[in-house]
Amino acid sequence: MKKALLLVLPGLIVAVGACGQKQVALSADPVERAATCGVVAAAHARDNSTDFKGPLSVEAKGETLRPALLTGAQQESFSTEQAGAVVKRMPEIADTVIDGKWKKLVEPCAQAYPVVATATPELPKDPLVAGLGCDMLRQFVGRALASDGRYEETLARYGALERKLDVKLAPMMARQGIGNGPEGAEQKRKAMSTVAKLGNPTAVMDACVQHYV
Repeated sequence: MKKALLLVLPGLIVAVGACGQKQVALSADPVERAATCGVVAAAHARDNSTDFKGPLSVEAKGETLRPALLTGAQQESFSTEQAGAVVKRMPEIADTVIDGKWKKLVEPCAQAYPVVATATPELPKDPLVAGLGCDMLRQFVGRALASDGRYEETLARYGALERKLDVKLAPMMARQGIGNGPEGAEQKRKAMSTVAKLGNPTAVMDACVQHYV
């Protein structure tokens, strides 16, 4: 009996059986897996549009970032290093993933990063967690959108949110005895880990803007 041949590609493993059938599985490496699913999300969104190479909608862009955020939020304290590594890796493997059998990865990615049922995320009840989380998420998503001038309107809304939070967060932290040192930074990372799990980050940002602006 012929044994299956494993072909290891960036972000995925392709098992070629004796009959030549390919079974695609995501990589066990969290950064590779998330980067692959981010690319798949972008390809899936473009495949449902009239222009495959055209710009993504803000919502679709958010879906490409969701695996990176969930990777960073695997622990209580958000890992910007892990999330950043995913975002950096995505363009490096994009051509390989898109030129391959990316459509077969749509379902595995959906299982790896399930979509939150509600389309309207509910911010944390704790005002400090909500405020810090919104501010941290604003920075993360804002950086991802800033490279494309077509997101100017959205970035303007995020700028308004930043101004509102600037005058709210410092007094809130001070009332709880939290400074801007290591303790404050840890509180921000914990808040980010909480809001990163609420769903599509651009939908979460919409909720943040609606609540604070």
